[in-house]
This record gives sequence, C-alpha cells and structure tokens, in this order.
Amino acid sequence: MTALLLDRPTGPADLASAMRIGATPVPEPGKGQLRLRVETCSLNPVDWKVARGGNPAWTWPHVLGLDVAGTIDALGPGVTTPAEDGASALRPDLAVGDRVAAHHDLRRPGGLAQYVVVDARALAPQGRGVDAVLDAVDAAYARLARGHQTGKLVCDVAGSAGA
Repeated sequence: MTALLLDRPTGPADLASAMRIGATPVPEPGKGQLRLRVETCSLNPVDWKVARGGNPAWTWPHVLGLDVAGTIDALGPGVTTPAEDGASALRPDLAVGDRVAAHHDLRRPGGLAQYVVVDARALAPQGRGVDAVLDAVDAAYARLARGHQTGKLVCDVAGSAGA
C-alpha cells in the first residue's frame, strides 16, 4: 500500500523533509482490531509532537495519523463474534463496509496511508450524510466518553476543525 512515511524523528520545522511517499505492507488486524480503508486522515498536533522523538514501540519508517475516518475493510477475531477464548464480542454492531471514525493508539502505525489497523473500541460509527472530516470530532468524543483521554483531546480536535 502507499503511505506517507516518516523516516526519522524530527521537529515540526523539518517534518516535511523527514517524510516521503512510499510503499509498506497492508496491515492485518489482530484480536480485537479491524482494518480501515482510509478516506480521511488529519495530522493531529500529537502526531507531530511525538514525531520529535519517536516512540520506542515504533519501527522505522513510521506512519503518522491518529485521527482517521474510513470504511471497515476487514475484522479481526473477537470484534463482531465471541473470541476463541470465550471473551464477548467487542463490537457486534460493526460490519465490513461500515463507515467509521477512529482515534487510535499512537504507538501503532497511523492513518496517513491507504489502510490502517485500529482497536475496535477506539472508533465511532459515521452517520449517513455526515462529512468524514467531522467524524474525527465524533471519534474523539466517543473515546473521551469511555474515559480513554483527557478533555484536552476534544480541545485539540475542535481547534483543528476550526470550531
């Protein structure tokens, strides 16, 4: 797949020179994850701030992009049906083809690519007729409502959306 690859840690002034368009393998979803065909992705302020030093969990080159909207392309085990270990399905309300928005784990490759794998709990369904750009705000709010982030996340997303 094609992705915008970050080759090395860098500050915001040099971010463009450290990034390039390149090829990387299409990711496969694991337990509790799903894969999105990316339609919209933003560069969250957290993306470029973390890019300064990288993250010990990253491999290089790395793909940035925490806030993503797209269509579910593949489901990992335990997302819509019970897992093999007997754990309940995480999101029985989801299906391949659903449009969703996600704010996901910054330790994993992000959404500045054709596909991204996200945790099934880190997304919100996209309503019919809703612009994909606005879904980033919905995903951030849904994640906040489940206690995954502080209120600063909503401020950052709303600020970047021009609200």
